[in-house]
Amino acid sequence: MGRRGVAGLAVVGVLTGLAGCGDADSAEQDEATVPTTARTLAVLATEVLGIEPDSFESPGEDEGIGVGIRFNAGEGDDGDLVVLTVAEADGLPACADAACADWSAEEGDFQLVWETEAPEEDPGLLVLRHFDDGVLEEVFYAGQPITGDPREQAGLEVPVSRFEELLADDRLGLVAPAELADAPLPGWSGDAS
Repeated sequence: MGRRGVAGLAVVGVLTGLAGCGDADSAEQDEATVPTTARTLAVLATEVLGIEPDSFESPGEDEGIGVGIRFNAGEGDDGDLVVLTVAEADGLPACADAACADWSAEEGDFQLVWETEAPEEDPGLLVLRHFDDGVLEEVFYAGQPITGDPREQAGLEVPVSRFEELLADDRLGLVAPAELADAPLPGWSGDAS
């Protein structure tokens, strides 16, 4: 795993602070849903973000249910990394960093945290969080250089608005529609679950 991969997964662990995953066997769960898995998250993320995965990885055990997706890999380059996680939570963490913004929308509360690039060393990263109805959904991205507030940065292959669309998608949560579990996912081997 390259520098970005190790750094990305380490940052996800530090930034998330997510709680446990909840009881997927709840009586409220109907027959058209299944417990969310790394695979259902990967299907949804690749669909909404419009990315073609090169590989999948586990984000770690303390982040709730999650999956890491590598794309745009090249010779000697791990490529870009998106990590999507969901977990039960009491709300968004405090916005303590200077490079942080909170806002509320019809879909719930959002928080964006970012680190700008260190030229020749680190491309920077962004973490977008969405909290609604006791569930914290989070997407981490590292790949293209982050040069300032990513909401205002032109030229990002996956703009913040698309990450926001992913986190606001009704199919994302602690349970998922059964069709996500059955959807094709090229390159999936089950290793990230």
